[in-house]
Amino acid sequence: MPKPQRPSDSFGPLETSKQTFEALNGLESHLDQLLEPVKVDLQKILDRVGGRSFSSFQGNRRVLRQLLRLLDRLNLSLECQYPGCGKPARLWCLTSKGSKPWKFEFEHRIEGKLFRHYCEPKFPLLKLVRLKDEDLQRRGRPSGNES
Repeated sequence: MPKPQRPSDSFGPLETSKQTFEALNGLESHLDQLLEPVKVDLQKILDRVGGRSFSSFQGNRRVLRQLLRLLDRLNLSLECQYPGCGKPARLWCLTSKGSKPWKFEFEHRIEGKLFRHYCEPKFPLLKLVRLKDEDLQRRGRPSGNES
């Protein structure tokens, strides 16, 4: 069986910034293809978590912290489920005053202004969205449009 071709097999010369950028961009595209099944599996897990709440604040936070690590690693975010919003957002699990010991909250910015959209004390519907270049830059990561 022939060995599958890797992107590095076709790089060619890397003498100019354009050639090097194109090689790196090709590698990024290859990585996106490799990660696609992971993203599909992650969305399947999220589909099962939405609408649930675990038995403790610590349990909910533990699940959320692991989810946020995966989202950061994959350059993904969650879609804010506030009616009419749909912006890429960060999900938080916070202690709550009142009858519920915790609440979930989507947080994001629109034109520089911070918005917090509250949810019930259970995981909201969780839909993956790819971060845009400006969202990546806000998180301190380079975008693909750097000069």
